[in-house]
Amino acid sequence: MSLIRRRLLPAPARRLLSEAGPPNSWVVAGFVVAASVSTVLYAQQVSAVVIALVAAAIVTVPALLDADGWRIRLGMAWLSAEQRRRMGPDLPRTRGDVERWLARPHASEATYLRASMLMTAGRLEEAGVVIAAAPRETPEDLARALRFEAALDGLRTGAVDPTAAAAAIAAVPPADRRYHELSLAWSIAWVAASSHRPWRRTFAEAARGVDRHEIHRRWLIGLSVQQLLATVVVAATCLVLIVLGWR
Repeated sequence: MSLIRRRLLPAPARRLLSEAGPPNSWVVAGFVVAASVSTVLYAQQVSAVVIALVAAAIVTVPALLDADGWRIRLGMAWLSAEQRRRMGPDLPRTRGDVERWLARPHASEATYLRASMLMTAGRLEEAGVVIAAAPRETPEDLARALRFEAALDGLRTGAVDPTAAAAAIAAVPPADRRYHELSLAWSIAWVAASSHRPWRRTFAEAARGVDRHEIHRRWLIGLSVQQLLATVVVAATCLVLIVLGWR
């Protein structure tokens, strides 16, 4: 279950990205409070700049309090970067790209990448054949195979049983363990999102050890904008109104 990029847009990926945080109920509450306070300040003829700053500060609070959301976004960014490092920078970004990649002659040589692409394309039976034939000689081989089997079974049944995969991952050397733990957590989240079940807390716990210093600055800026999107929207709206003459 790789390819976290937004350009690959199956419904579960869209749902995971949109629900990463903060929860919608918190955002709505922030907007309601900001609107109420802004109305009172406007009636008291407080300057537009002050109202804009107060409103932006209020809608920022949910994002700042959403610790799970920050952990989720850091985990997603770290996992995506690690996937690119392990599998190469030219991973397919759309369903059409996936099908074209699968049609390439050399695609059969990349066992797990091919299995991931087949699962993304919904070709589960073919993915099962590829995974069954994959090597399992080393602890990492076994962890990877069981992780993919858990994800595949989850796509078929609607729920991932992580028991066997988690036990195998525990035997992987520490340097590689986090990648497999987060990949398993991503598969669990993907299947849960497909069934419209909660997933944030589980993935946030798996991503707890990821530090912001491990993420490239460009990615940090992007995930911060995503987490603080309500603040960006309010600030941009107020700026436009002020430019148009609101005082």
